[in-house]
Amino acid sequence: MSKALDSIAQSFGRGGGQAAGVPGVAASVSVEADADTGGVDIMAGFSAQLGRVADALEREWRRRERMAQVVHQIPVAAAVNLTGGAATVKSPDQLQAKAGYCWGIRRLSTWGWSAGTVTFYQNDANGEPVAPFTVAGVSTFGRGELLLEPQDQLVIVAAGITGNVYIGGKADCFPSWYEPYYLG
Repeated sequence: MSKALDSIAQSFGRGGGQAAGVPGVAASVSVEADADTGGVDIMAGFSAQLGRVADALEREWRRRERMAQVVHQIPVAAAVNLTGGAATVKSPDQLQAKAGYCWGIRRLSTWGWSAGTVTFYQNDANGEPVAPFTVAGVSTFGRGELLLEPQDQLVIVAAGITGNVYIGGKADCFPSWYEPYYLG
C-alpha cells in the first residue's frame, strides 16, 4: 500500500504546485497512513483536492462559455459604382469597425467583372494593399490575419473594370477588449 501512496503523492507534486495545470488549485496529498485509519486520511485529502479541481474546471468552463458569446459574424458588403471602369469606395457605414469594436475579416469576395483589378486597402487607397484581386474570386483569412482595429476601414479601388463589381464577405466582430483572447 505504501508504494501506491508514494506514487499518488508524486503524481500530485507532494506538497504544492498546480493540480492538472489548473491555476490556483494546490496539488498535495498527505501520505501518512497508519494501521488505525487504513488510508482514510489520504482519501479524505484526495477527495478535497478533487473537489477543488472540479470547482476550478467548472469556473473555467463558465468563463469560456461567456467568451464564446462575444464574437459575432457580420456581413461585409459594398456597392461599387463605376465611372469609366474605375471607382474608389470609402464607406465607413459599411466597411469600418466602429468605436470600441474590432473586425477580423474572414472572407472577401468579388464577382461580376471580367477584366481589371479590384484591390482592398486598409484605411487609405494609397496605403498597404491587403487583398488584391486580379480576377473575380474569393479570399479567405485566418483568425487575426486581416484585423481592423476600432475606426479602421477597408477602402476598395477598382481599375480597368469590364462589367460590374459586386463585393461580399464576412467578418468576426468583437469588442476591442476581447482582442488578446481572439488572437489567442
